[in-house]
Amino acid sequence: VALTQGSRRGRGERLEYNVITGDILLMGTNASEAEVSEPDQSFKACTILIAADGSKEAMPCSDRGVTSSIKIKNKN
Repeated sequence: VALTQGSRRGRGERLEYNVITGDILLMGTNASEAEVSEPDQSFKACTILIAADGSKEAMPCSDRGVTSSIKIKNKN
C-alpha cells in the first residue's frame, strides 16, 4: 500500500486507520519493512504507528532494529 498525507509519504504491506483515534498503523514484513518519509526525517521498521497528533512510534522486526534518519539543516 502507499500512504500520502500532506508531505508525508509511506509504503507497506498493510495499513490500518483507526476512525476513533485518527491513528494510522503502517505494517511491513520481515522481508519488506514499512517506510515513512517526511521532509525532515524518515523511518524504516516492521510497524510504524503515526498518531493523530503527528507523533510516531516505530517497532522493529524480530531480527533487526529500526532505521531512522534526520536531515540536518544548515544555519547559513
